[in-house]
Order: sequence, then C-alpha cells, then structure tokens
Amino acid sequence: MREQDWILLASLALMSISLRLVGLYGGKYLEHKQVVQSMLNALPGAVLMALVVPDLLGRGVPGAVAAVVTIALMKVTKNTAASMLGGIVVTGLCRAVGI
Repeated sequence: MREQDWILLASLALMSISLRLVGLYGGKYLEHKQVVQSMLNALPGAVLMALVVPDLLGRGVPGAVAAVVTIALMKVTKNTAASMLGGIVVTGLCRAVGI
C-alpha cells in the first residue's frame, strides 16, 4: 500500500474511535434531557426504515407482499424470527409462481 493509503486508513480509524468515545462519554450527559431521550427512543425505528425502505422499493411486488406478511406476522406472533421466516418464504413463493 502507498503512504497516502496508510494515512487515510489511520485517519479513518482515529475518527471512528473518537466518535465512539464521544458517544460513550458524552451520552451520560444527554440522558437527562427529555427531548434527547425521545429522539433516542425513536432512533432504532428510523434507522430500520432507512435501511429497509430503499431495498424494499427495489424488490417490486414480491418484496411488498413479503413486507406486508412480515409486519402482519410480527403483530400476531410477536416473534421476530417467525416473522422474518414468513417473509422469506413468501418471497420465495412469489418468485416460484413468477410474480
């Protein structure tokens, strides 16, 4: 590797470590504020939507049907593994049928 590659790698590692440390030590001071706490409570859903929705839009009809089935199974069973498995099975069935 070239010298500039090593410099880039070291700077990215330093940035990553510093962000983790700021989150680790700075998070102690943010917990007491109600606004920040409500944003942190909403963050997992927002991250999930940011990861899932773009991929779902690219999957077409099988992806949409699988998403609906997965959400319905999650509401009914409250079991993440079962709902994910149901979505996978529905996607496979849709593709096997030719949808």
